[in-house]
Amino acid sequence: VCDSVEAIFIDDSNPTNVSIINWEWDFGDLLALDDSSIIQTPLPYIYTTWGQWDISLIITDQNGCIDTGTSTITVWPNPNADFDTSYSCFPDSICANDITSLIDNSSMIDPLGGNLNTTYWYIDNSSSPDFISSPPSTPFDNQYTSGLHTIKHVIESEFGCKDSITNTLQVVDIPVPNFTIIDSICVNDPTIFVLSNNSTGYI
Repeated sequence: VCDSVEAIFIDDSNPTNVSIINWEWDFGDLLALDDSSIIQTPLPYIYTTWGQWDISLIITDQNGCIDTGTSTITVWPNPNADFDTSYSCFPDSICANDITSLIDNSSMIDPLGGNLNTTYWYIDNSSSPDFISSPPSTPFDNQYTSGLHTIKHVIESEFGCKDSITNTLQVVDIPVPNFTIIDSICVNDPTIFVLSNNSTGYI
């Protein structure tokens, strides 16, 4: 199970000749104040942190006979999602219709979490991924219109554990130079002109 996800416990005990009347669960969460249950099917439990925890179940039947079962659960740590952008335009903004690369920069906080497996990229709150990359090192190259664009990046580990991060990209129009010169020159007169700047785009 992934960190911060509910773990579900199922009693697989087999009664012999008489019914089981008592269950004592210990989820083995050493950092929790209450990590136990006395019902046959306990409520889903969320561990305080990732790691490997030893679970025990003590059952008692109508004759007072007792047996104990143990197992180990692995709670995998979630990855840390992060990404960078690569573009050749202005130092603080992305040019419209220019190729922009979104590069995964995610990491795993501990080897117990396994390898990073897949990245999912969503543009402007799209309901389905605009790009899926496996391995995550494959960049997402795309062009954007001018304006603000929301980029959501989801990283998934080999065990299906996920993390996400959302950033905003500012995309500006490419500058288009345009100017008007009104110039009247007479012989032997100094030059007089009026310059009107009609350029558009990010200047």
